[in-house]
Amino acid sequence: MTLHRGRRISCKSLRQQLQRFGSASLELAKQARVCDPRQIASLPLEITDFPLIVPPQKCSKILDSGEWTLHRSSVVPHSSDFDVIQWWVGMKDRLPRMYPLIQCTLCIPHISC
Repeated sequence: MTLHRGRRISCKSLRQQLQRFGSASLELAKQARVCDPRQIASLPLEITDFPLIVPPQKCSKILDSGEWTLHRSSVVPHSSDFDVIQWWVGMKDRLPRMYPLIQCTLCIPHISC
């Protein structure tokens, strides 16, 4: 037994909570690759494969506007000096529905364990 926020919990329970958190974080990291135009070609084609980045209720508007197609066709070659944030800032007028979603994803602070 250990104390967590003033209450006793088992180590097994704490371990299970950490595993759930780690699994969710890993899935977010996998889906966040859609933010990087250098990786677009290697990712699934369907917008619905990225629900943590593009909420299901926003998918149809993004698809209908043609933004998903434009984003998928905006493949950028790999380079060491490429800045993903600057790329998105430059694309915000062309991808106005996707930009706020991607902006939120790119602004998530990194927490190291």
